Amino acid sequence: IVVGILEPLTGAHAVFGEEAKVGIEIAAKHINDGGGIASIGGKKIKLVAEDAGEDADSARLGAESIISKHHPVAILGLYISRLTAAASEVTDREKVILVADALVDDITEQGRQYLFRPAPKAGAHGATAVAYVVEVAKKHNKELKTIAIINEDSAFGRSNSFGALNEAINQGLTTVYQKEYPYDITDASTIVNEIWNSNADFVVHCPYFNDAIVFGKAFSDAKKIPTYIAGMGACGYTDPQSIESLGELAEGYSNTYSYSPGKDTPTNRKFIEDFKALKGYIPTEGAGMNYYGMMILKEALELSGSMFPDNPLNPDNLRAA
Repeated sequence: IVVGILEPLTGAHAVFGEEAKVGIEIAAKHINDGGGIASIGGKKIKLVAEDAGEDADSARLGAESIISKHHPVAILGLYISRLTAAASEVTDREKVILVADALVDDITEQGRQYLFRPAPKAGAHGATAVAYVVEVAKKHNKELKTIAIINEDSAFGRSNSFGALNEAINQGLTTVYQKEYPYDITDASTIVNEIWNSNADFVVHCPYFNDAIVFGKAFSDAKKIPTYIAGMGACGYTDPQSIESLGELAEGYSNTYSYSPGKDTPTNRKFIEDFKALKGYIPTEGAGMNYYGMMILKEALELSGSMFPDNPLNPDNLRAA
């Protein structure tokens, strides 16, 4: 059963795409080692991969290429929401199931019929980041009144910030500073000064990888570190690569994630063990989301084999399952 991997494997987002690819590969190995898809005669999963690149055009071309060359029954990945929006035009037209790991809220609100998302939406990440800080503050008898919200300038960053803004209103907080900046920012000193001057009680921030490092160093260099900085959207500050790049500057940050390496189940323990053996560190967002994305596809395949034994890989039958 051919399943495609379509992730950004080169360019600015390759750090996430490579981890995602490994997560899918480990899941497929676990499925195959466990006997394959039992309801379809024990058929095994065969993975094929294509680079989604950095922009909508390359993602669209990647989807067309992997479908024309390999005819997969499903594709997993994409990670970046603007890449997902573009590629899903192709997968929907070709009736190929797309199990996406992108988080922007409206990805699943565009009328796509073959697109599925197992992970939480970006807005939920933003809301969770705010609710977490408020909850912890209450436990320590600290009253919070004001908040600063910043994000990089993609639909992903904006969706996170909208979720944070709504939750701030729900929590009775006043937003005293809000800023969207270019994702390829190289100097964050002006924004750091503006946050400091706003006197916000805490900051929630949706960065990707490089900009999280830029901001972490800018806060430290200016010695204008807010009481608390909470990441949202799982793309910086507290993933293994960010921690390695920031060093001790990474201490004291939090982030929200769509996958937890702390979930104590036999399946997750096995996944973490195998991932660490390959990469040397625990899996985070990209790998974890795609591991459970592959496992959800596995369950859909099993169900399709039971519901439609004569043609389980028909795209509409698999979609129904």
